[in-house]
Amino acid sequence: MIRTLLQSSWQRKGVIVLITLVRSVILLLTPLLTKVILTEILPQENRKLLVVICIIMVLIPIVTCGLIIVDLYLSSFVIENGYRLRKKLFQMLLQKPGITLTKEKLLHLILDESEDLVGRLFRGIGNFFWLCSTIIIGFSLMLALLPVVGCVVLVLSLGLNLLLYRRSKVLEQSNIELLEQLTAWNQLSDLIFRGKLSILNNYPFLTKMQNTWNKQAEKLRDTQKKINRQVAHIKLWQDIIQSLCLLTIFSSLFWQIDHSKTTLIANTVAVYQIYQWLIPAMEVLVMLLLDFRQIKPVVTRLEQLQQKLAQKQLTIKSRTTAGELLPLEVQPGLLLIPEKLFLESKFVLTKGEKIWFMGKSGSGKTTLLQAILQYPESETARQARIDKISFGGRSIELITRNEWQAKCVFLTQKIKLYYGTLRENICLERKVSAEKLQLIMELLHFSPELRLRLDEMVYPDQVNFSGGQRQQIGLARALVRNPEILVLDESTSALDRELEKQILQNIVRKFPGLTILFISHRNYDHQKLFTKKLEVVADGAKLCIKNRTKDLAK
Repeated sequence: MIRTLLQSSWQRKGVIVLITLVRSVILLLTPLLTKVILTEILPQENRKLLVVICIIMVLIPIVTCGLIIVDLYLSSFVIENGYRLRKKLFQMLLQKPGITLTKEKLLHLILDESEDLVGRLFRGIGNFFWLCSTIIIGFSLMLALLPVVGCVVLVLSLGLNLLLYRRSKVLEQSNIELLEQLTAWNQLSDLIFRGKLSILNNYPFLTKMQNTWNKQAEKLRDTQKKINRQVAHIKLWQDIIQSLCLLTIFSSLFWQIDHSKTTLIANTVAVYQIYQWLIPAMEVLVMLLLDFRQIKPVVTRLEQLQQKLAQKQLTIKSRTTAGELLPLEVQPGLLLIPEKLFLESKFVLTKGEKIWFMGKSGSGKTTLLQAILQYPESETARQARIDKISFGGRSIELITRNEWQAKCVFLTQKIKLYYGTLRENICLERKVSAEKLQLIMELLHFSPELRLRLDEMVYPDQVNFSGGQRQQIGLARALVRNPEILVLDESTSALDRELEKQILQNIVRKFPGLTILFISHRNYDHQKLFTKKLEVVADGAKLCIKNRTKDLAK
């Protein structure tokens, strides 16, 4: 997971490493320039060189800020990799692999936690290498200027920061414990002081809850005291060891006899300035390591999710086979609504059929077709269809979502429009030739005014189109996909009868092999549009399909 997020070209990584080293050198350039001023410039009273060095020291913060901006820009590949990772996980999830995690946990893991992980890596990796290089270069300079002092300060600093890291881990656990206790405290306070069971409305409840409330308060107080002691101990050790380091640095003025007085003072001042830079650098590095430690569980959870999705995807791909959805056979006993409604009779659908479903409102027409011809949104719905529905001799587990969406279109009464041009709303990112789009608009009797609006922007929250125009757009959107099965659930109800008849006749004539399932409360007898007429009747928990095809010829 970390390798995926940090994947980039070696050239880019090399430039980032170079900028990091330059930042570290520039940061530690000030103590060296101070040494030069004390040893070379002031004794010789070289004012011009002094002015040049002062200008350089003023420019150092500006150059450092510029390098930080460049470093962040070059490190943006972490954000790009994070976007690709989230996109990949979402694409895997679209296959509905039956992951046991709830939707809320999945979204929290993929969106919130992955974004937090990417953000910490983006901000932390560059700082981590910069701090490490700064600390290494800083101690190297200290060892070069005052070897004995540098060794003592190095050992004391390493010991201090190791102690700081271990104590901070303990402090972090104490803070987590305090947070849990505060949550329990708030819940207990709500129970005691609010609601019908509060002590204000129920006096006997006071005697039962008084001891619990007191124990919780004492536990919270003890945890807070423990945290205060831990913070005090950390601060005490920091002050003691930093004081020893400073004492070691300045004591060199009294026992270092192998240098001239001016050189000794200059080296001591330079080492002191370097140490003042290294103190916050080492503290931030410790905090950064603790921060990286916190993202380890997130990385583990994301890796486990990615492995599960990959395994499920391989399983689905190995089982799926290409083919047609027809003929379709539905066995009796198909569960339409869990524990409420099931199909009593068998239903068979063959290629090219045009079936009109009719029945009273609420009889279950839409429920029936949704259960049969909408891709299952859950593993439970998938399992319920495996033994009950056959699509061209295949079960639902052998059909991918992409294949289903390409071959079956379910159109409802209300057509959803999206922000974009009218052409984009019809094609939905599919490559559709101008000739094909023109032919479909002619079949669906698009008005001349509507055809001229193909490149006009559509605003979903505004009423740009009438109900009938929206349904014409929905029909065009369905036909450009060349489906095998087209389900029209009251999808022409906003059109007038004559226009609806002409559109349906054109579709039947132009697409003879298209299987159409049509739900409507209108009467289509004697119109020669459909090959079958089926009535859907609900009888308690049973749903029956009655053949009324003979009525079409009357």
